[in-house]
Amino acid sequence: MDKAVIDELFEDADQTNVLRHSDEELKAELNESATAASAVMESVTRIRDELKELQKQLGCRADELEDLYDDLDFSQQTIPGGPAAEISDTADEFRSAAAELDEAVDALSDMLIFRFK
Repeated sequence: MDKAVIDELFEDADQTNVLRHSDEELKAELNESATAASAVMESVTRIRDELKELQKQLGCRADELEDLYDDLDFSQQTIPGGPAAEISDTADEFRSAAAELDEAVDALSDMLIFRFK
């Protein structure tokens, strides 16, 4: 049985309650929780900013590879299985990874807006 139910069953006849936790104890716990929540949110902010920076790096690397590909002669670009195709594919992978990080950044941003407020 739940402790509250047991306590209620064995309450004094005059209906006096003995509080399990004082108001000061509860306020102290809430203050600790607020401090912990603040630390979590700072960490989430830091991680979000690191992901944004990583996203920016991925985008820059994709741009560099795309510029290199564009600088190649048409004959180099069209060689089947040549390095140009790999450059293009790698640029696409960087661009795709940057786009996937968008979802993570959005989720962390939502957490900062809606959690522990």
